[in-house]
Amino acid sequence: MSSSLNIQVLKDSLASGNPAFEAQLAAKTRTATNFPEILQLNTLRKRAVAKGLIPRSARTRRVALVGGANLRPLVDFIEHFAAVLGHTDCTIWTGDYDNYYSEILDAESELYEFKPDIVLILPSERRCVYNGPLASSRAEQEDAGRRIVHELLDLCRTVHDRCGAEVVVGNFRLSPYFDPGPMRNSSLASEYAFRKFVNSQMGADLPSYAHICDIEFLSNRLGNLAGVDDRTWFESK
Repeated sequence: MSSSLNIQVLKDSLASGNPAFEAQLAAKTRTATNFPEILQLNTLRKRAVAKGLIPRSARTRRVALVGGANLRPLVDFIEHFAAVLGHTDCTIWTGDYDNYYSEILDAESELYEFKPDIVLILPSERRCVYNGPLASSRAEQEDAGRRIVHELLDLCRTVHDRCGAEVVVGNFRLSPYFDPGPMRNSSLASEYAFRKFVNSQMGADLPSYAHICDIEFLSNRLGNLAGVDDRTWFESK
């Protein structure tokens, strides 16, 4: 199947009921490179399912997303890629913005009423900052980092204990902004070094039922500065 298919070809295939539509959609999904394109593909997929052109998968998963981030359009991407490339229909529940501590710790929250098979936790970057003085000892800095790790892993354990779900927890993007020169390597007082330490400890202490969504790696691969969109702060308000 050609990877050079454009959206109009898919629209025409959908309109005509072309049996090759599903394969064309998968081919285009594998080569999609931007958010608007994937959202268009997801819309076409939903129309095709409604028309019966794409059968519903026998594999289903109940997925909950919580965290200190705007969960749209991530929800649409997960739903689309799982259906088209993973042949899995996902029923998705999303928590409120930056309300994940309450949603996880409250045993009667909607999260547990949903009975998820998988819970994705995207922790707030604002919670992974060293607030001590630059001149504090390395031991103090490491203790602060371990406290953050323990809090996150406690949340993972609470989710697993209460509903038996597998947990995927995001680590932290390294800061692309100003850091105190060589202290970036000799001290954990900088955001860059502190988050790197926290990410390492999370990986080392991760229980068997939890899995890392390696945001650090994905951000580095793209380029830390290129991965920052400061408009998201305003969108969260």
